[in-house]
Amino acid sequence: MSVAEEDAQFIKDFNEFFDDKFKIDQVIASIKNKISIEVDDTNKNVSKERSEISRKKDTIDRLKKGVEVLIAERDAEKARAEYFETNKDLNSSLKNIASLLRVQNKVKLFVAYKFICFERYDKMDHSESALTVCGHKFGKSCIEKSFESKKNCPNCDKAFEKENILVTYD
Repeated sequence: MSVAEEDAQFIKDFNEFFDDKFKIDQVIASIKNKISIEVDDTNKNVSKERSEISRKKDTIDRLKKGVEVLIAERDAEKARAEYFETNKDLNSSLKNIASLLRVQNKVKLFVAYKFICFERYDKMDHSESALTVCGHKFGKSCIEKSFESKKNCPNCDKAFEKENILVTYD
């Protein structure tokens, strides 16, 4: 091969090489462009997904708060019901206590006046009667027995001393 043929072959090979390199550069540029577009699309999708995740987190937070409010309301309603039930029981107990106190007072009165006969003196057969300072008349023995347990008039509950009982003879 002559130098001219070698030069021609070299130029031909050189041109083919640059053509191939140009084509490779175009393919690489095309691939880079496609990759860039894919990366941009992926970034957009990631951004959308992040927004969606953020929105869903906000929704979850709102739902959690709603559930907490519902739980608090339920607990408050339970507490309110327990309060009213306890209050009802307390009122019932207070009524029972009041009733027992009334009975106790009646028993105390009965015990205090157990020695007093409650018939009017003028219907009784006593040889001696007794007149209290408040003007109530009893059998002498009845008022003396009553005075031992309670130092008040069995009729009006006025306090007096034993010396103030006036003995009368009918």
